[in-house]
Amino acid sequence: MVLPDSFLCSGLGVLVYPEDSFIKIDPIPVYMAFMWTIPLILIILAGEQVQKHISQRTAYICVAAVSLFIVGIAEQTMWALPSWSSQNVITINHWAVYLVIPEMLLGLSAYIAYENIKYKSLLVKFLTAFLIMLLYWFNLVFFYFFVEKVLLGLQIL
Repeated sequence: MVLPDSFLCSGLGVLVYPEDSFIKIDPIPVYMAFMWTIPLILIILAGEQVQKHISQRTAYICVAAVSLFIVGIAEQTMWALPSWSSQNVITINHWAVYLVIPEMLLGLSAYIAYENIKYKSLLVKFLTAFLIMLLYWFNLVFFYFFVEKVLLGLQIL
């Protein structure tokens, strides 16, 4: 998710990474390219277990909830390390409001994609991962403008 994060940093100016000695891709530390793997694996594993023991519909609900929980914990703690932080956006306890739905949809799309491509070729898996990144990027931009410009402009938030 380096490209969406880079856009949030350089394009919108709403995401900040502290200056450090790590190698960077644009303003994003290289280690961030691998940081999304950990929560997405946990989210997918949770969905698989719920689907196996209960149902697919319940698995989708669980994946959405686990996505919000895991990413919520990250948003609440990473600014203190410091790893990243949001700026110039509406936040609730360090969690940018515009991120809530895109991060839930990221977990859901990763889980649904995994269920559909787990036995496919490596090329299909890479292309699907790229499409998930594009979907996440679209959701970030859409909900940023919707929350920060439309709702804030209408003084709903």
